[in-house]
Amino acid sequence: MLALLFGLIAATLPHPLRAQGAAARQDHPLIERVTFQGVQAVEAHDIQATIETQPTTCRAFFLKPLCVLTHNHLFEARNYLDHEQLRRDVLRIKVFYWLRGFRHAQVDTTVADKGRGVAITFKVTEGAPTLVESVAVEQTRDSISAPRLRRWGLPQQGDRIDLTRLDTLRTRVRRTLWDLGYGNAMVRDSAHPVDSLSVMLHVLIDAGART
Repeated sequence: MLALLFGLIAATLPHPLRAQGAAARQDHPLIERVTFQGVQAVEAHDIQATIETQPTTCRAFFLKPLCVLTHNHLFEARNYLDHEQLRRDVLRIKVFYWLRGFRHAQVDTTVADKGRGVAITFKVTEGAPTLVESVAVEQTRDSISAPRLRRWGLPQQGDRIDLTRLDTLRTRVRRTLWDLGYGNAMVRDSAHPVDSLSVMLHVLIDAGART
């Protein structure tokens, strides 16, 4: 009955409206698969977690046989291609790499027909990483030892400049100083370019006055 009812409703639609609906589906096809090429220094699933373009998936593992057999929207979490978001995802991936020291990474995309929709490939050229040429750590109080700073992620000479690791380092140092009673502790870092592939890193750990 439902199929008959929907068929009757569709038949009553003006032809231009039905054509517009078909055009909309063509402009925003179902995303069947998203893959990454050229990703070596990082994990592809970490990149995928930061972008908007996601593949259509089954809602639950035990529903996979039904997803394969029926392709019913009740069993699938469907995602459709948004060209604007795809362009933004290219920028998101570049930022992802820039934060992790690959400041010359390039990203391209291809969209190919696949099954009911399209397969999208992000082609990444990571390029050479930006390395730390020198590290200078300045502490207003000798509160944190050098070995502990290294364990917490302080880069060493020759390491890739990874701002995500530096962010973790800042958090750990502040918490440690707060636990020691320095409630106004501050941690600042700056990376000064030497050339296009190297930087000088300076870290300032200011414990401030004891609270």
